[in-house]
Amino acid sequence: MRELALAHYVKAMLAAGGNPREAYSQASEKYGHSNTVVRFLEKGAVGTWDLNADPDFRSAGRAFIEMVQVRSLIGRINAVSPFRAVPLKTRVLAQTERPVAYWTAEGNKKIASNTAFEQKYLDSMKITGLLVLTDELLQGQGAAFESAVSNDLVNPIASLEGITFLDPSNVGIPGQSPASVTNGVAPVPSSGTDAAAVREDIRALFAAFDGSLETAVLAMHPDTALSLSLMQAPLGQTTLTVRGGELFGVPVVTSDSVPMDSSGSLVALIDPAGILLSDTGVNINHSRIASLEVDGDSNGPQFLSLWQNNLTAALAERFVNWEVARAGSVAWLSGVQWGV
Repeated sequence: MRELALAHYVKAMLAAGGNPREAYSQASEKYGHSNTVVRFLEKGAVGTWDLNADPDFRSAGRAFIEMVQVRSLIGRINAVSPFRAVPLKTRVLAQTERPVAYWTAEGNKKIASNTAFEQKYLDSMKITGLLVLTDELLQGQGAAFESAVSNDLVNPIASLEGITFLDPSNVGIPGQSPASVTNGVAPVPSSGTDAAAVREDIRALFAAFDGSLETAVLAMHPDTALSLSLMQAPLGQTTLTVRGGELFGVPVVTSDSVPMDSSGSLVALIDPAGILLSDTGVNINHSRIASLEVDGDSNGPQFLSLWQNNLTAALAERFVNWEVARAGSVAWLSGVQWGV
């Protein structure tokens, strides 16, 4: 699997203290000379090494990004209905209103669509995840390290990404993190818990939505989807599960990152075509000589020396940013307790 190739690479480089030759030697002993990771480590050991230009490494890197995307709310939505992809730090023209077409008779002038455009610029923002590993784990065999990379490093990044994207209370921090797509959008209060209330809520949600239902996606918590799936008979739908499906013909994406508390959960109707998204992937760096600041007590922060404690730190940086370009592309229900 390509994602394991990246895990093997990270493990070899961390264990070798960042030395490509030593990493190649250790990886060849563990995985054999025909292994993908060994092949591109060998290139670094014998000559000039531009890892980012190596197709094997780029493939492994894409697999790691896919792991984040598969587990993230943004990635799941994008797989069903794509966002408007834009590059970072590049001015783009975004349509703030839907375009209109006209029938035009032969020889008549063409009418310009009364579509409003606005210049948009997505700055570089990142989510960071820090994984501290023991040297014993780095030197060991088996799947423990691969599990640490795939779970302890990927899951927190994917979780924070989803929460930031959908939590209405997230106003964003200039230069640090984007606001959620629901922030500033007036909620539609849920009307009740039974099947009739579900229908009424969906009608109200659609009425508040000004995006395209042809490209729209519903986002909800898995518990909400489970409650709906248990109401299949009265609702007349059978395709919804805790992992998604459809509700009234609209694709449903589920995620634990969707806000839920004792007052109920959020259900959002999103048109990704009206949202700009810049996603430039994940970088992984490492260190064995740094000192990490950890939560302290009343005396202030405390520091952990990696070298003194035979530890190695892997830092993953996820570069992603978004902005709602077209008003009405998001509507959401609050206090949803369907089936309770």
